[in-house]
Amino acid sequence: MQSNSNKNMIISATIIGATVLLIMGAVVVKGQPSTTPTTSTTSSTPASKPSNDSSGTTTSTSPYKDGTYSATGRYSAPDGTQQIGITMTISNGTVTATSAENKANGRDSSQYEDSFIASYKDSVVGKKIDSLKGVVSGDLLTLIGFEDALAQIENQAKA
Repeated sequence: MQSNSNKNMIISATIIGATVLLIMGAVVVKGQPSTTPTTSTTSSTPASKPSNDSSGTTTSTSPYKDGTYSATGRYSAPDGTQQIGITMTISNGTVTATSAENKANGRDSSQYEDSFIASYKDSVVGKKIDSLKGVVSGDLLTLIGFEDALAQIENQAKA
């Protein structure tokens, strides 16, 4: 029994340490302006043609289709495999709305997801979808689930 207690303490300390490092890194990254434009390099041909707005000038469009997309991100935690549901509305490649659903089945993971859900929107809404990876802060394991769902949503919106 002593061995399990020590393992749990080591796992908890590792998670706490990783979370602190992630938060510190997010604070540093969030405070720095971006100096390089974000572009997609997956195709040399635009996904859609430029369109004319009502003033007659040409505007470029995003490689992402406008719409609302949902995905379930998965991640491994000390209390088992967990899930978080993410829904995003995208317009011209920008996230205009988002919501999340706590799908964790472990007590600790559920608490971490609740904390993440309460604070992640400010890092997502109004941002380009292809610039979100590594930008949202929170519990490291929940972030893995969020980024899994984000990748699925990006793939859905490109289809």
